[in-house]
Amino acid sequence: MFSKKFKLIKYTNLINNIIFCKDTRHFVIKSRLSLEPKNKLNMKHLQKITQIIITLLILISCNSNSDDSSGGSDFITAKIDGVDFSSSFNELILTNSFEPPYKLLEIRGTSNNEAQDFILITVASYLEPGVYNLPDENHPLLGFQFAQLNFEDIWTASANFNSTTGKVTITQESDTQIKGTFSFNALNTTNNSIKHITEGKFNLNK
Repeated sequence: MFSKKFKLIKYTNLINNIIFCKDTRHFVIKSRLSLEPKNKLNMKHLQKITQIIITLLILISCNSNSDDSSGGSDFITAKIDGVDFSSSFNELILTNSFEPPYKLLEIRGTSNNEAQDFILITVASYLEPGVYNLPDENHPLLGFQFAQLNFEDIWTASANFNSTTGKVTITQESDTQIKGTFSFNALNTTNNSIKHITEGKFNLNK
């Protein structure tokens, strides 16, 4: 269980490192959790930073003749406002968290459509297979993001937004794989639009 001090802080998922994978011709966004007191959070400012970084993605170019290297057993699928989403590049991060025995779990998927749809699921309080809900005081460091990289749009579901909800269920974890389902409603703070992500599934190799 988190300490009282730990419960009083919210998280903001900041994009702090961007890598373009030459082999797959997809952008990989490296992110980190930044913990700040509630009275210091400025979501509009953070949104502008995120938009600037995504804009930089569009300006990067690279030539490659390699085929897509995503494995057939790896997948992330969902429906975005009822439209099918299927990732062509996946990334799973599972590492020790700052609050043992919890771990940091991140699931990322990017499609190869015109918009380059991107899904990010972050569970900083991951312990074992089970249900992780937003909002839930037992799992305050839980967040979801959907972005359209080519259109510079991003939608976020986190404890900072009362209008957003989300759930990820880890159904199975082994030494080599992690499987689960997810859904969330995310907010775009620029235009106040909501994206509904439903029927999400993932099966990723460690």
